[in-house]
Amino acid sequence: MRSRFEIVTDDQGRTVFHFLGPDGAALLRGLPSRDRYAVKVELMETRTALRLRNRFVRHADDDGHWFAVLTKKDGEPLARTATVETEAMLDQLIEQLTSNAVGAPLLKHIDA
Repeated sequence: MRSRFEIVTDDQGRTVFHFLGPDGAALLRGLPSRDRYAVKVELMETRTALRLRNRFVRHADDDGHWFAVLTKKDGEPLARTATVETEAMLDQLIEQLTSNAVGAPLLKHIDA
C-alpha cells in the first residue's frame, strides 16, 4: 500500500489527520479538533509546511526518544511526528515525510 493521508473521527467526535507510511504506520499526526473543516484546512497547511525542512522543531523526551513538531509559519504547531529511538532515525523520518507526504493522496474521511 502506498503512503497516504487519512482524516479520522473517533468515537468522542474528535477529528484528526494522519499521514500513514506504506506499512500503515502513522508517521505524522495532526492536532485533534471537533471541527472537521478546521482539520482539513490544517492538512492543507501541513502539505505546504512539509516542503520546508526548517518547519520541523526537534524534541527529545525524558527517555531519550526523539520526535518533531511541524509548525506553521508563525510557529504554531500543526502536527507531530511519530516517536523514534535516535536522532538519526528522526532525520530519516523527516526525509521520508518531506519526500513522500507532499503529493500523497488523501483517503476519504473515516469514522473510527
